[in-house]
Formats: sequence, C-alpha cells, structure tokens
Amino acid sequence: MPEAGAGQSLFVFAHIDSYVLDPETWSVDPNRVVTGDDGRAYGYGIADDRSGIAGMVMAARALSA
Repeated sequence: MPEAGAGQSLFVFAHIDSYVLDPETWSVDPNRVVTGDDGRAYGYGIADDRSGIAGMVMAARALSA
C-alpha cells in the first residue's frame, strides 16, 4: 500500500477464546487476570492466546526501543 509509507511493517494476529463465557462457573472474575494463591494466573483466555497477545506487545515495544 503506497499510501502507508515507505517504512517496514509488522503484522501480528491473535484471537481471544471463542467459547461462551459463563462467569458463574468461575471462582475469580474471568475478565481480569489475577494471580491465585498457587502462583498461577487465572482469567478468560489466559492459557489460550492472551499470553500470546502479551508476548506480541512486549516484542513490539522491544523492537521500537
């Protein structure tokens, strides 16, 4: 796309879980990432792609620094 400029581009893609979320089945607020007493992180999508999205944001920050 010429109108986008001559610089390099980086495209990343990720998704958050696509299953129906039932908050009543959770012992914590699934819409927030919380650390349990066992030291594990809990939240909707934490084991799916939310960690991948966080990794991409951190990589983009490192590349731009």
